[in-house]
Amino acid sequence: MSATFVNFEEMDWEPIREKMRKKVVNPEGCTIQIAEIEKGHTPGPHRHVHEQVAIILAGECDFYIDGVAYHMIPNTVLVVPPNAEHYIVATSDETVVNLDIFTPVRPEYVQSPIVRQILQRPETIQKCE
Repeated sequence: MSATFVNFEEMDWEPIREKMRKKVVNPEGCTIQIAEIEKGHTPGPHRHVHEQVAIILAGECDFYIDGVAYHMIPNTVLVVPPNAEHYIVATSDETVVNLDIFTPVRPEYVQSPIVRQILQRPETIQKCE
């Protein structure tokens, strides 16, 4: 198995819904998503069988798990158990940047063409000399 190397800056954003967008990488054992959430978005309570690790990189938000709110600021981490109802509400004027890691892989999350190309042709990965 070869390494997976991806630069999120080279990927296109995919809309989730109004005022929310994401970029996704699906290596073999997990799904990694970076999302941007703007204040005033419509929260989307949901649940899934995946454990989800949420890391806030910028902005502030309230992250709800089974009705309990956790106020998150940059560098805070929250683990969402499988099948727990959860959603995020942006609370700051600054765009929330959220890094999620899901396990197991979320096959319904489609990767951008550049990531599919890298995973199919690992020799295109830039390596240090």
